Amino acid sequence: MRELFANSCFHIAAGQAVSGVAGQAQSLRIASGRVWLTVEGELGDYWLSAGDNFAVPAGRLVVIEADKVASRVDFSGARRPSIAAGLGAQLNRLAQRLSVSKTGAMGYAPCGSR
Repeated sequence: MRELFANSCFHIAAGQAVSGVAGQAQSLRIASGRVWLTVEGELGDYWLSAGDNFAVPAGRLVVIEADKVASRVDFSGARRPSIAAGLGAQLNRLAQRLSVSKTGAMGYAPCGSR
């Protein structure tokens, strides 16, 4: 089975379908039209319209069929936090710990400590 989400978007003609497997978690957005979507292993199917988003799990067969009009589906990969964002989060946690240790059990900081 080919990897469905190697392309950044698909135009699907009315009544036509595409299928494949996502190598990694993906997000899809219906840019135009209306589609029926089913994911291997899930009990229900989904009807999605323009503007709707759907999180596609990795490693499962996915079938997307355009309804009565041609549809466009845009894909984006799972976002990984950037190094800068990760560093910023770590610095934020460190600042919070330092703030807590300065305030002690009283819940306030001594004058001049900030």
